[in-house]
Amino acid sequence: MKGMEGGGMRAAAAVAAPPPLSLGPLLVQLAWQGTPSAHATLEALLAAHPALVAYRIPQALSQSSALSAAVTAPDLVPAIIRTLLAYHAPVDIPDRQGSTPLIHLAARVPPPAAAVQVAQLLLQAGANASRCATTGPLARRSALDVAKRGLRLVRKSIRSGRGDISRLLGHEGDHKQMVQMLRSYADARQALELMGAEEMRRAATQAAEDHQGGEAEDAIGDEGSAEVKAEAKVKAEAETTRAEAEAEAEAEA
Repeated sequence: MKGMEGGGMRAAAAVAAPPPLSLGPLLVQLAWQGTPSAHATLEALLAAHPALVAYRIPQALSQSSALSAAVTAPDLVPAIIRTLLAYHAPVDIPDRQGSTPLIHLAARVPPPAAAVQVAQLLLQAGANASRCATTGPLARRSALDVAKRGLRLVRKSIRSGRGDISRLLGHEGDHKQMVQMLRSYADARQALELMGAEEMRRAATQAAEDHQGGEAEDAIGDEGSAEVKAEAKVKAEAETTRAEAEAEAEAEA
């Protein structure tokens, strides 16, 4: 029995043990490779160590996390992004300059073939299109800002007549679709935040009114109690005076 208990405790400890740190860089590398075999290994690694999905290399840039590496990989593979998101990868995990995976994706000019699809996956998972990088060349720019800049660059190339015009027109369409999608999600998030702020303001106002009402009721209650006490005191004094008068009358008799 003791042997079974010891085995159970060891198994529980093995489950609770954090994954080896050396596996974190491996996961990032697999996400960047983007090959079918790398994807299969990545899935197996996450199945064994789900917590690895949040691993982050603090001093790295575009390959600071598995999700950032996947969106900056030479071959953008939506299936890998889906796998990482299915294991709850932090969708806005930043690199050391504060750039999120969505910012890295929007910065790709020209965009890869699956860029719009991957952007939609990130946005549906809760990515913030208005969140800005903190330092570096993209400082104070959001994914929406970066996508707009990419669209301007492509249109500038079209006007100059440099390059394959038909291909550039295709890139322009992808950039335009990306910008429209990011703007739509950014506007929706802002509207929700404003609604949330308004609800919080209303709740605070109602709480203040309820508090003031409670204080007024307490004041009225205190005032009523004082009146009752004063009335009782008057009655007691009157009763005492009456009793003394009756006693004096009996004494005289």
